[in-house]
Amino acid sequence: MITVPHGNGGTATPLTHMSKTTKALKKQAVTSQSVAQRATDPAIARQMTTLAEAFRAQAAALKKKNKKK
Repeated sequence: MITVPHGNGGTATPLTHMSKTTKALKKQAVTSQSVAQRATDPAIARQMTTLAEAFRAQAAALKKKNKKK
């Protein structure tokens, strides 16, 4: 079972709705891509674009894994 820790240092709760996680990963990808587009430093822009791609890949893998269940 996958658990997600609470931000307040409390105990972890089971993650029952993986679609929420997928949605959160996609949102992080959009945010990262937005930062990349606004970045004035080319190295930061590349890093943020790479991060966005990683978030999208994680979301896709999670979605694929959940479809197999």
